Amino acid sequence: MVFKVESVSKSYDGPPVIHNFSCEILRGDKIGVVGNNGPRKIDLFKMLAGKLAPESGLIEPGHNTEIGYFPQNHSDIIDKTSKITVFEWLKSKKEGVYDQDIRSILG
Repeated sequence: MVFKVESVSKSYDGPPVIHNFSCEILRGDKIGVVGNNGPRKIDLFKMLAGKLAPESGLIEPGHNTEIGYFPQNHSDIIDKTSKITVFEWLKSKKEGVYDQDIRSILG
C-alpha cells in the first residue's frame, strides 16, 4: 500500500472543497485526477504530500513510501534570483545521487 486515505475533508470559510474522501493507492496503480480548475485537486495532492493538514480524516503513507512534491506555483520552493542551474538545484535535493540519474530525470 502506497497511501491509505480515510474520510478526509477540507474547507475554507464556506462549503468543503473536499468532503469525506477515501481511497487506497497500491503499488503499481495508475491514477488520474480530473476536474475543473480550482483548489480541490491541488489541496488533495498537498495533503498527500504532508504540506496541508486535513480538517478531518486520516492520510497514512505506506511503509517505505518516499514522497516527492513539486508545487504548481514553483516559486514557493525555487529562488529564481539564484544563479544555479536546474541541474544543480535538482542535485542539491538528494544527497549521493549520481549525475546520470539527474540527467535522466531532466530528460
